[in-house]
Amino acid sequence: MAALAIRVGVVAVWDYRLTADAVYYYETAVNVSSGKGFLLPDGRLLGAVPPVFPFLLAMVFKVFGPSLLAAQLTQVVIGSITAPALFAVTRTYFDERAAFLAAAAFVVHPFYLWTGAAVLTEGLATLCLVVMAGLYVRAVQGRRLWVSGAVGLAAGVTALVKSALFAVGLWYVAALPFVAAGRTRVRFNKFVVAAMAFALPMALWAARNWHGLGRPAPLTLNGYQLFYEGNHAAAGYPSVTTLLHSPAYEDAVYGPAATPNADLAAEEFFRVWAADLWRAAWPKVVAAWPGKAVSFLRPAPVLPGAYDAVASAVGGGVLLLGWAGMLFYRRNTLAAAALAAPFFIMVVVHVVLKPFFRFRLPVEFVLLTYGAAFLAWLTRRRAPAGGPPPWKPYKEEQDVTPLS
Repeated sequence: MAALAIRVGVVAVWDYRLTADAVYYYETAVNVSSGKGFLLPDGRLLGAVPPVFPFLLAMVFKVFGPSLLAAQLTQVVIGSITAPALFAVTRTYFDERAAFLAAAAFVVHPFYLWTGAAVLTEGLATLCLVVMAGLYVRAVQGRRLWVSGAVGLAAGVTALVKSALFAVGLWYVAALPFVAAGRTRVRFNKFVVAAMAFALPMALWAARNWHGLGRPAPLTLNGYQLFYEGNHAAAGYPSVTTLLHSPAYEDAVYGPAATPNADLAAEEFFRVWAADLWRAAWPKVVAAWPGKAVSFLRPAPVLPGAYDAVASAVGGGVLLLGWAGMLFYRRNTLAAAALAAPFFIMVVVHVVLKPFFRFRLPVEFVLLTYGAAFLAWLTRRRAPAGGPPPWKPYKEEQDVTPLS
C-alpha cells in the first residue's frame, strides 16, 4: 500500500509531459487500441519499438480510453506490484529481514519513483526481471517442467519489453542446465523446455515483422543505430544527430529511394555506417570500452537540479552496498546466477551498444537486493561470546537453498 500511495502522490504533483521515447510508446498504444495497428503516429509500420509495453497500454486504453493519466496509473500499478514481488524474491534468496529492507528501498528509490510516473519501459522491465528471478529458483530446485517453461516464456516476453534484455533472458535459459538440480536428463529437459518457451514470443513477433516489414526481425530494428551511437565518438565519426539531418538519410528514409517502411530503411542506413565504422576503427572502439564500463558504475548522471543530486547520492550508496553484498555472498552460486548475472550482462550491453546511465537499464534492483542482504547481516544481533552465530552467509554446500 505504501508503494501505491507514494506513486499516486508522485503522479499528482509531477507535471509530466511525453517526450522522446515516451511519445512513441504512447502514440503506438493509441493506434493499437483504436484498431489502426502497430503504427507510428504518421501511419508508417513500426519495427523499432518493442511491442509488449505499447500493447499493455493499448489494453488499458481499450478499457479506460487513451489518456496520459491512464498510462501513468498503469505505471503506478506496475511499480506497486513490483515491491511485494521483490520482497518475495529477496526472501527466497536471503531472508525476511533482507526482503523487508529491499522492498522498502524500492518503494522510495528515486529511479523507481520516476518509472512509476514516466511512460517508459523501465518499470515493466524491472517487474519482468524480478518475476524471472523468482521463477528461476523454482525451476532450478523443482522437477516440474512447466516452471522451466515459465522462465523461458518470461525471458522471451522481457526481451520484447526492452530489447537490451534479450541477453539476460538468453543467460537464464543457457545457465539452467548447469545450475539446476537433478540428473543430466532432468537438467537437459528443463533446458529444452525453457529454450522453446523463450523462442516462442520472439518467433511470433518475427513472423509479424516478416509479414509486414519483409524481414523476420525477432526483436527491434535499431540495433545498428545503437551500436553506431555508442561508438562513433571513439572512431571519430559523425554523430547520430548529424546523420539524421543529412541529405543521405532523408533520401534513404523519406525520399525517392526510400522503402515503404521507414524503419527498415533507417536500419539499412545505419547498418552501412556501423559496418564501415567497425572495419575502419575497431581498435579505437574496443579501446574505449573499459571507460564505458566504468561510466556505467557511476552513481547517477550529475545534472543540475535537486532530483539528480538526490539520485546521485542514493545511487552511490546503493552501489557500494550492492558491491559489498555481492562480495559477501560470492559463494552462493544460485544467487549469483539468477541475481548478480543480469547486472553484469547489462554492463556488457552498455559497453558494446549505446551507453545509458545505470538507472535506464533496469537492474538497479540487483544492487538493492544484495545491499539489503548485507545491511540485514550488519544489523542482526550477534550471538553471545562462545555461542554459535545466529546467522551466517551461505556455504558452498548450501548453494541451492531449499525453499520454505
